[in-house]
Amino acid sequence: MSQVTFETYGAHTRSGPNHSIADDNWAQLQSYLTNVRDTVDAVRRSQGIEEDPPTIRRDNRFMPHGWVGSYPGGVDVVPDKVSEETYNRFLTESRGFIESIGLNTAEAVLPFAPDVLEDARALYLRYSESCLELTEPLLAARLPITVEPETYVGHELRGTPDFATTVVKRSQGRRVTASTSVHFSIETLGTRLLYQFNYVLRERLRDLRDTFDIDTPQVRQRIAYHDGVCRERLPAQLTRQPATELFLDADEIATLQDEATDQIADLANLWAAYKQRLSTELDPSKRYDAAIKPASKVFELWCLVQILNALRGRFGQETRPDAGTTFPKRFIFDDRITLHYDRSKTSDSRYIKPLLRPAPNRRAGAPDFMIEIDGDIRWIADAKFQNATDIDLGGAQRFLSYVTDYLPDTGGASTLFCIGSTTTDGKIAGTSFTKIGALDTSTEADHQPFRTVVEEVLS
Repeated sequence: MSQVTFETYGAHTRSGPNHSIADDNWAQLQSYLTNVRDTVDAVRRSQGIEEDPPTIRRDNRFMPHGWVGSYPGGVDVVPDKVSEETYNRFLTESRGFIESIGLNTAEAVLPFAPDVLEDARALYLRYSESCLELTEPLLAARLPITVEPETYVGHELRGTPDFATTVVKRSQGRRVTASTSVHFSIETLGTRLLYQFNYVLRERLRDLRDTFDIDTPQVRQRIAYHDGVCRERLPAQLTRQPATELFLDADEIATLQDEATDQIADLANLWAAYKQRLSTELDPSKRYDAAIKPASKVFELWCLVQILNALRGRFGQETRPDAGTTFPKRFIFDDRITLHYDRSKTSDSRYIKPLLRPAPNRRAGAPDFMIEIDGDIRWIADAKFQNATDIDLGGAQRFLSYVTDYLPDTGGASTLFCIGSTTTDGKIAGTSFTKIGALDTSTEADHQPFRTVVEEVLS
């Protein structure tokens, strides 16, 4: 299937000067967009995501809006606002944060993260099944061995006398006898690969279970199977050694593919296919890049990572009261400073809660970022995946409401992180305001504005 790449916010036809999407592929895309519509709408409401959902219009044009990723039917969508290099950096650094909290936990803001994990689970289980089907007949038969001659020089015979070596040793004044015996070794390329493959599948399935909370009966059963092969069913001569020290390199795998018996060659071919797929599909962290998600959320998470890194540089590692159960919204440093992410602080609302939304269970707005110092909100910030010179009116009004509602009349600060290179300083209702265009292609240059802002807020 050939891939077609579209940019966000376009109205894309099935065919054009440089692309054509087959009927079956277009049908896959239509079916997918219909099936995920409710999920997308629910997440947009709960997370305040402004992007319209991806859709195919009545005139048969695909409208991804701001949702990037790899869609069914061989369609990739990339952002139109930044270069590929810049977006890949946003992806890489936000991915690290997502991995630290687990993809299942990230479902609150990335609705298709569990789909990524389910795909990985299904693929690992398929390789596990194929490995099992090749392992069982190999274990039922006699495992391949190597036969190596071994010479012993001493005061007793161990095998067939080696007269030539004995004469040499005695001419040197040593009253010893040489003998030769046959040494059988189970440590062949084939048995090493058998150990290696079962070991790796056991560890990867454990990762899915422990790190990503994929704990189904089938996963547990396969972990137990591969563990039994590694611990009990292979010879101790092999398994008492660290598995990673026995791993075969690419040349040794190629040797087995070319020269081994059918069953061992099949195992080598399966391993080669697994390694190839690992680089593209099996790694959940890599599949995060392809998941359907708002480009604005990727940028927002990237900004969160930069703010956290700036605070860590000053105070060390944070504590996360929400960790392990929900997507983390609070990050506490030095017991005095709290970074709030996408969180309403209704108790600190000066106008919206007490005057405009006083009814029970009504909340004030939730800016992307707030810094609270000793119980007082000192900084408000939003990440806008928009050009710094053209922020949409609705987004600008929401940001203004956050600033006036949460910050004191004097002494607070606010920031807009945007796309582009324009930086603006000013005042909003007596508090300092900075609009930072984010950001150049230099990683170090990108990080400096976050450090500068944090230092100013904390000063």
